[in-house]
Amino acid sequence: MKKTFSRLRQLPVIRRLTSPVLIGLGVGLCLVFWPFIAPRTPVVSMPGASLEGNLLAAGFAHDRKDLQATALFFQKAHDRAPDNPLVTSRLLEAYLVTGDFRQAPALAALKLKAMPQDPQARLMQSLSHFKSGDYEQALTEVGKAGDDPFAGVIKLLVSMWSRYGQGDIEAAKTYARELTEQTPVGFLANWSAGRLHEAVGDIENAIIYYELAAQLDGGRSHAFLADNTGFLTNHGRREIARHILHGSFAEQRRFPLVARAFSYLDAPPLRAVPTPQQGLALDLLELGTLFSSDLPSRTTLPYLHQALWLNPALDRAHLLIGSLRSKDGYLDDALQQYRAIGSGSIHYRIAQISIAEVLEKKGEIKRAGKMFEDLAGAEQQPHLRKLLGDFYRRHERFAEAEAIYTGLIDELDTVSPAHWNLFFFRGIARERQHGWQQAESDLLRARNLSNDQPFVLNYLGYSWIDNGVNLPEALKMIKKAVEQEPRNGFFVDSLGWAFYRLAQYRTAVRFLEKATELEPDDPEIIDHLGDALWQTGRHFEARYQWLRALGLEDEESKKPAIQEKLDHGLTKPPVTSGPSI
Repeated sequence: MKKTFSRLRQLPVIRRLTSPVLIGLGVGLCLVFWPFIAPRTPVVSMPGASLEGNLLAAGFAHDRKDLQATALFFQKAHDRAPDNPLVTSRLLEAYLVTGDFRQAPALAALKLKAMPQDPQARLMQSLSHFKSGDYEQALTEVGKAGDDPFAGVIKLLVSMWSRYGQGDIEAAKTYARELTEQTPVGFLANWSAGRLHEAVGDIENAIIYYELAAQLDGGRSHAFLADNTGFLTNHGRREIARHILHGSFAEQRRFPLVARAFSYLDAPPLRAVPTPQQGLALDLLELGTLFSSDLPSRTTLPYLHQALWLNPALDRAHLLIGSLRSKDGYLDDALQQYRAIGSGSIHYRIAQISIAEVLEKKGEIKRAGKMFEDLAGAEQQPHLRKLLGDFYRRHERFAEAEAIYTGLIDELDTVSPAHWNLFFFRGIARERQHGWQQAESDLLRARNLSNDQPFVLNYLGYSWIDNGVNLPEALKMIKKAVEQEPRNGFFVDSLGWAFYRLAQYRTAVRFLEKATELEPDDPEIIDHLGDALWQTGRHFEARYQWLRALGLEDEESKKPAIQEKLDHGLTKPPVTSGPSI
């Protein structure tokens, strides 16, 4: 099925947690917080609620990732039972995930009376002393934390930067060596050790640690790329930096940190000696970044907020917090984070793009469109114009989208595989304007350039089936898309509908039933299943599926056709016959 174009924006993400040890460490992190898997619904405050009532309301909000409501109800519960260690613990967790540090240190001290070795409370106490420059007390507090894989990493980070803050360089280096032995966080550990050794003037060992971090990162972190480039260009290794950048990142200059890295080739940055707070804040930010794609957002949010607490200038923390809140569906929270990034920041443009995307999610289409248009018009950069074209396409302004894609294609000096999506999206825009001959040419070009990208295979194959041409090849293409992404309900629907169009109804039913399991609330898939069931003689079941589709369909123009089938059944003959599976 090809109708849901907004899903085409969701490209696969390379996961960074792959080893069993690292996944085990992630599980340990999860133990600090409750799991969050329930669907989100509003939470309503009840005046004068009992302790139990407030705890129930807090748990309800917590399960639905409503951070502010969770903190509010735990605060109400704590007001009623200030000596209850469980309530204190949950309130502290709530404050940490919302970044409210006004009362967190006091709550941490209260929690430690009942749980003296609690890692979360000890870390909060330690960071409070660390922030104020009392490094000895920070060391004392973090040293009392209980032992687990994650607490061990935190202890070493705090200890290393605390000793650095005290001027005890050898002790700081010792902690750095111990840190690099923590293989689950090897990239972060070596990067941090490299920064520490550069800060104390040990460039020889700093080079070793930066090289190890580069090997472990594999070019994924733009933040590390920029920092490493700055390091290399400052210490007589500019040609190495030039080779790295031009070899792997020449086409990624639209990303602000990559652009910054390239700028260092001509004008190496002044490498200011970091404060202990800046060093630890960056480590906490990278720790949160490392786990952000694989663990619940509330597991990583405390470390991102703590990074900002230690160093408010970390705009990347605002970006990541905003992204996590947007994914959880709390769009106003996301906007607040993005709007905290000022116009002087290199991340300002990304923040503005993110604001436009959030406004679009909120249904504020005119405001979002105006922002996309302003962004594209202000700089005339290809990637900003493409974002505008994508916006037009998502909102069925296909002629405007086609014009933008055509302009971008015409400006290409050389067409490379990286440009497959320009042809793909222009093909969609043309097909939706009933310009099939041109659309087919674009889709075929996209297929060749992308080396059979599954979205392209699905769209082109479905279009051929719908037009009754190239049926054997179309079926092969859709099968290949399903093989690549077997749990993509829309691809499975396309395969089922292909068999329907080939009059192989029993096979169609099998795939369409699977598609409805994968996408149980999509009206078009359910409607397809109803049609296939009808053709196999299962009329009662068909009408049940059509009734479901009618209830779920939000496009008024499609409802009469479904109602017609409910009233009179299907009367059209089979389309054609074709190859069996």
